[in-house]
Amino acid sequence: CNRKVRPKMYNPTYLVQSRHNIYYFRYPLPLNPPVRISVSLRTRCPKEALQLATMLEYHSLKLIKALDLNTMQHAEIVSLFKSYYSDKLSQARTRIDKEGQLPKQNVINIQNQLEQLKELIDNDCDDIDELYGLEYGSEDNKQIHKDLKPIMEKYELDFARDSKEYKAMQSAHKYALRNYYESLLQYNTSVTDYSLLGSFEPSKQIDHNNPEYRLKTIIDKYLSEVDGTMTVKSYNEFSTCLRYLVELYGEQYSITKLDGSEARYVKDCLLKTPAHRNKKKETRGLPLAKQLQVEGLSPFAPRTVNKYLDCYSTLFKWAVNNNYIETNYFEGMSVKDTKSGKRTNFNDEELKRIFAELDKGKGGLAKTDMRYWSTLIFFYTGARRNEIASLTPDDVKYSEETDVHYFKIKDEKKSKRFKKDSLRLVPVHSDLIERGFLDYVERVRKMKGKDLRLLHELTYTNNHGWGKKLTYWFSNVLLPGLDIKTSETALHSTRHTFITRIKENDVNYQVVEAMVGHEGKGMGETVYTHRSERHLRIFKDTIEMLKY
Repeated sequence: CNRKVRPKMYNPTYLVQSRHNIYYFRYPLPLNPPVRISVSLRTRCPKEALQLATMLEYHSLKLIKALDLNTMQHAEIVSLFKSYYSDKLSQARTRIDKEGQLPKQNVINIQNQLEQLKELIDNDCDDIDELYGLEYGSEDNKQIHKDLKPIMEKYELDFARDSKEYKAMQSAHKYALRNYYESLLQYNTSVTDYSLLGSFEPSKQIDHNNPEYRLKTIIDKYLSEVDGTMTVKSYNEFSTCLRYLVELYGEQYSITKLDGSEARYVKDCLLKTPAHRNKKKETRGLPLAKQLQVEGLSPFAPRTVNKYLDCYSTLFKWAVNNNYIETNYFEGMSVKDTKSGKRTNFNDEELKRIFAELDKGKGGLAKTDMRYWSTLIFFYTGARRNEIASLTPDDVKYSEETDVHYFKIKDEKKSKRFKKDSLRLVPVHSDLIERGFLDYVERVRKMKGKDLRLLHELTYTNNHGWGKKLTYWFSNVLLPGLDIKTSETALHSTRHTFITRIKENDVNYQVVEAMVGHEGKGMGETVYTHRSERHLRIFKDTIEMLKY
């Protein structure tokens, strides 16, 4: 076995021979930066070495494919495009600073390109010929391939055209190019601004690498400031919305880069995001970039998209007020919601069924204290779920001055987060007293236990506070059990019912607002101060008009 290996026939590039005539298997891994592995085959026999190397190459290819080493996350693709077009924009701005505005025909051409890109985005196409159904000859003549070629060459990428990475780049490129053209036109216009009121400096670059402007840093600062001003539920929902931005762009992304075109890109992604993406088996555990590529699933509802956009508008408004950025690009951005999602109040027949069930006591569906008293308190106070859930026995008080028993209502006592106008006094309705409510309060007061609630069967969760059991009881047990559950009725419908019934008696709307915790309007904020006991008699007379 001492024959030399015939180069043309046997010697693949991954098979090399050392100066000691030992054969080695050397193979490049498609990593960035590239890595080459070297494994001794422990043989001087060319034939044996070739067989071993061939097997190793086969298994290396299988392993690389299984490990998906040559993949790029969506955030990496976004960062790559931003880097490429930021360099192009910098070069263009330097030319404009030196030579002046772009020729008029150039501007017209760019504007035409922008219109085409907007059509591509609106029609979810990647290539203009594909959009118009034109014949472009060979596959290589596609404009998208021509656009991506220099980018891939610059960053030494070699993705096959049928790979997920290449398809993801095709899909994302139109947004990056649109952003580049819009920024270029904006700068081209700015060079003719001769206003003496500003301090225009050509080609002034923002330090996007400043850690102070990183997305995660900004979000953490904002959440730290608002912590304690929101309910637990609102705080958690807000945090979830902000985490989506981090998933989309990465923690190190600079908030200064998130301009108008990026805000539209976020909106486009939200509209394509699968609903319940972290629960469905098709998307559970996948990064956001891959979740967006899963087809055939229902996307976020318009109401959900608007919730996310409102959250981002709030964050960016804070960033503007704190001088991190100059413009809130999410302000006023929303999608049309054909479904109002509004809750309705209960009608007479539904109320009759509910109260008849309550009258059955332990022999009916409301067989526990929590079920029985919570339902009555909802209907006779119009309070929100977490406001009632967070009540303690000490929150039921008595005013000697007015001879009125009342609830001192505030939201989320445990976390000390409550709505600005939710702290208020609401009289105990006579129907509650006649049913033995005050005796129940005293009984609970004598119980011992940490964080004892008035509805003592409740338990606390980070996502729902104290109110999770209340929602389940009312929406999943009571309403279905009485055959009155619809898409428009839920626990919050008790609040609508309370307000509607009270207003039917021509009550001063300022009194109603003070009792239900709506933000004060006009004189309501000053005349009926929520925490003032002197108005309890007015509130008591008003609430006694409520009949079910």
